[in-house]
Amino acid sequence: MKLMGGPSSIGSFRPNLNQIRSLYSFGSMEVAWLLINWIWSSCGVGPLRVAKKGAALEFNQHSWNKEANLLFVESPIGVGFSYTNTSSDFADIDDRFVAEDTYNFLVGNPETNDYFDYKGLLEYAWSHSVISDQDYDKARRACNFKLKNWSTGCVDAMTTVFDRYKEIDIYNIYAPSCLLKNTSDGYFNRMDVQKALHINSRGLSDTVKWTVCNDSVFRSYSYTVFSVLPIYRKLIKGGLKIWMYSGDADGRVPVIGSRYCVEALELPLKTPWTSWYYKNQVGGRLVEYEGLTLVTVRGRSPCAPQQA
Repeated sequence: MKLMGGPSSIGSFRPNLNQIRSLYSFGSMEVAWLLINWIWSSCGVGPLRVAKKGAALEFNQHSWNKEANLLFVESPIGVGFSYTNTSSDFADIDDRFVAEDTYNFLVGNPETNDYFDYKGLLEYAWSHSVISDQDYDKARRACNFKLKNWSTGCVDAMTTVFDRYKEIDIYNIYAPSCLLKNTSDGYFNRMDVQKALHINSRGLSDTVKWTVCNDSVFRSYSYTVFSVLPIYRKLIKGGLKIWMYSGDADGRVPVIGSRYCVEALELPLKTPWTSWYYKNQVGGRLVEYEGLTLVTVRGRSPCAPQQA
């Protein structure tokens, strides 16, 4: 199906016999040999965006399909319009489940190692004045993030930290909570839009409830590994070059934690920490190692392309 005469096509497929249906979209361009497979939120890299006030779609002048073919898959089940006819599947969403449908990934503000990520989360919240000195000291004394199961004192202290984020967007600390909700929710919950996207309501109603800020899948996700740093080492040893970007306004997986993770790999340094520029403006910082480059994007969330 074509939208607005543009390059995107939309459809759905069933990846296995459990009647799990995933929505996908594909944007093709002149670079036929390069394919980017984007899982979960598109983060504004596609050829179309929801216009202001959710009235219609508009072309994205910064779309990544100007440089590569893009394949977006709403995965795992429960993300976007993807669903399953087997309700028990929602209790089995973990790393193994997702990996069965995942072949490539782009590393952006990634959760990499629980110890470094939560250490960075706490330090970022304090250094960016999200939490008080008292909140920070309480959590620092109570928590040992090297442990998979936190103590009661640590849980209480970190609950306070996360509570401080309720009035702002933890993924962009300079924005109010869930800034995109009204625009995107209004558009994707329109009956004509869902019909055009071939959304199956599973007989429950005429439409499917869609929301951009729904954490139910996140809460039910079962993490099975403490760290993926060994996977990074294996991929780099195999010759894969990893490019990691980090929007430096993200408080959930902040750049501080990502820097700790990258430094823990102890890779040979190629290009020291330096600034990069766009149109004579500082765009962020970068550091290059053998096999991995870390790039920060100034004032941006994990969905940095969406804010271009």
